[in-house]
Parts: sequence; C-alpha cells; structure tokens
Amino acid sequence: MIRAVIFDFGGVLTKGQLAAVFCRAVARKTGIPAARVRRAFKAQNGSYLTGRVSGKVFFDTFADTLGVRRDARGFFALFERSAVPRPTTLRMVRRLRPRYKLALLSDNYRELVQAIRPAMKKRFDVLVFSNEVGVTKPHPLMFRTALRALGLQARDCVFIDDKQENVRAARQLGIPAIRFTRADKLKSGLAKVGVRGV
Repeated sequence: MIRAVIFDFGGVLTKGQLAAVFCRAVARKTGIPAARVRRAFKAQNGSYLTGRVSGKVFFDTFADTLGVRRDARGFFALFERSAVPRPTTLRMVRRLRPRYKLALLSDNYRELVQAIRPAMKKRFDVLVFSNEVGVTKPHPLMFRTALRALGLQARDCVFIDDKQENVRAARQLGIPAIRFTRADKLKSGLAKVGVRGV
C-alpha cells in the first residue's frame, strides 16, 4: 500500500526545466546564441548541483565564459524567476497532504534551495536536495536518503519525475515511479498505484 508520494521539483512542480528556461532568458537578454549559453551553463552545472561550488563562483565563471559583465546577484534573480510554479501539480500536493507523507526529491542549487525551502517545508514532510546530499539523481543515494527520512520501504512510496532516467532508477530500487508529462496523466497514473484523493 502506498503511504508516501515523492515529487521532483523542476519540470513537475515548475513549468519546464529550470536551467533551460534560464538559458533561454539569458540568450534573449544578451543576444548570445542559446546553444553557447547552454554550454557555458553546463560546464559547471554538476558542481553547482552537488554543492561543490557556490552560486557566486558558478555565476562569475558563467559570465566569464560568455564574456559578459559579472553580476552574480542579477543572474541569480533571473535564475529564481525561471522557477515558474505549475499550479496543477501544486494543487495535487495540497490535496494529497492530509492522506500521505510527502517528500520533495530534487536536483537543486544551494541558493535556490534557500529561497524555496520555507514554502516547501509547509507542503512536504521531507526535503532532499542534491546540493546537500552531494550527488544528483539517478544516483541511488538520493532515493535512499528520501526513503530513510520518510521511514518507509521502497514499495510504500511512489516517485514522480519528468526525466525517464530518474524514473528508471527509482524502479530499479523497487520504488513505483511515474514519468510526469501532463497533470491529467499523472492523476490517472497515481490512481493505478492506489493513490486516492488527487
């Protein structure tokens, strides 16, 4: 029986992938080709996601790579605005809260985590972020950290993510998992594994 629902953040609780939305915004603002912006972002993305570099170091390096003025604060403000909430899934979270334990399992960045943590603590029982664990999904440690914090077995939870490789990794650990594409499909997918009240 499912006792907990584990949600991804970017692409499930927000519209689109945060990094992709940010890179498009930077490309529009600077006139630099989007492909070049994405390459500059990707260069240190793994280190930022796993907490090995700070936001200032990340965004200063990003600016230097692109040949634009360093403005870590300005870049971060744009980055934060790129996390546009998805109301349909946030409503699901609200409806599920009285019946199930809820966890947020997210590849995320130190400064963005600091910004969203207060609101997420009101919605979720457990928060697991890659920058604090030191690895990103699909590494098993991310999933095991969430299970341990929930105090539940893999079979007692269902995991939702928009990336197939993360869904596959969860299933390999015995966690029922649903790939998010649309809210209506998520609702039916949750019903199939016995989750009620969505």
